[in-house]
Amino acid sequence: MVVEWLSNDGKNTLGHVSVLELEGNKTTGPHHALTNRDYQAIRNINDEEHLLTNSLTAAGEALSYATFQNIGTDANVTDALTKRIENRIVSNTINLAYTRIPSSYDINGIRVPTEDRVSVLKASALVGAQLDAGVSAVVPPLPNGLSSIPIFKRIMQRTTSEIELFDKDKEIVGLIPAMSKNLDKIPQIVKEYVKNDVRVFAMDFSGAALPRSFIRTTVRAIRESLKIKKDNEPQEKHYYLHAFNTSVNMKSSLPVTPVADILTHAYSVDSTSSVMWGGGELEFEKLRYYNIGDYGAYRIGKLDDYSNVKVPFALPQDDPVEAYNRLRAHRIIDYAQDCKTTISQKIGSNTPNSDYAAYLLSKPRTVNQVQNILTDVEEIKAV
Repeated sequence: MVVEWLSNDGKNTLGHVSVLELEGNKTTGPHHALTNRDYQAIRNINDEEHLLTNSLTAAGEALSYATFQNIGTDANVTDALTKRIENRIVSNTINLAYTRIPSSYDINGIRVPTEDRVSVLKASALVGAQLDAGVSAVVPPLPNGLSSIPIFKRIMQRTTSEIELFDKDKEIVGLIPAMSKNLDKIPQIVKEYVKNDVRVFAMDFSGAALPRSFIRTTVRAIRESLKIKKDNEPQEKHYYLHAFNTSVNMKSSLPVTPVADILTHAYSVDSTSSVMWGGGELEFEKLRYYNIGDYGAYRIGKLDDYSNVKVPFALPQDDPVEAYNRLRAHRIIDYAQDCKTTISQKIGSNTPNSDYAAYLLSKPRTVNQVQNILTDVEEIKAV
């Protein structure tokens, strides 16, 4: 495994240009990692040349109760999960498969917590499914809402044992599950990961847009555990940070709302991936167009009110699903181009006019969010 920061912002953000190499495949951040739904959306508009741009695939699924209940005890369920993950693996890329366990399930109207139900058999089967499917690194099957360090250590021990049992030389991804009520446990979890030589980490945003306390606590814990005190630390202190289940924009019913996922790179997030669940009925008027010029997410039905913003491609008004897929595909492509042609250059350049923070502040739709991020960065650096 190779984790290396090619350049750091060194000014007002924690942004860096990074390289992650696993099993002969390499990816460069910052960027958006494609999920299976992303691939499908891009294929639908025949832009296949963009498919493998960043060489990182975020596979996996949000586990249904039936799968969680029977994994490890029913071979058919375990085999079916393995097959689903395998079908989402993309050759010649780094593949991470996150089998997401919610904090609880609704069983006949009663919320049933999952934390103390991740048995040794379930943990072993969930790790085994990843290994059998051919992942590049293993994500420990930690439930969201985790509050018990002993349970964390038990699952980590099973993860390590399963990798050894399979005789696989696989890295472990240091997953920080969604745990808004237990942020005080994050430093202990990160410290355990670092003790086990983990340097690839992942957070579960659980569909939230810029969960600041969660990001701030996690990034600070990683930097403290790796004893990072300055920007030009040696390579052995470099880390890679991914964010699963990130929201594209801030939740709002307003005609324009700030984008969110691309802003996380200022916190030292190397890659993001979109939510791995979804459904429901789409309404054409409420779909949003992601405008890279000002980092605003515009409701299609209100675009006539903004003469400076135009969708540069046709949208089928009678087919909201197809319209959504086209908007999604072009958003991913615009995100990739912004990272490659602008953000990476702003981070990597030492010239006075190349300032990543200034670039973010130049986006009028996200000024408040960026100012909050810069405040968080100051706090993290001060600690």
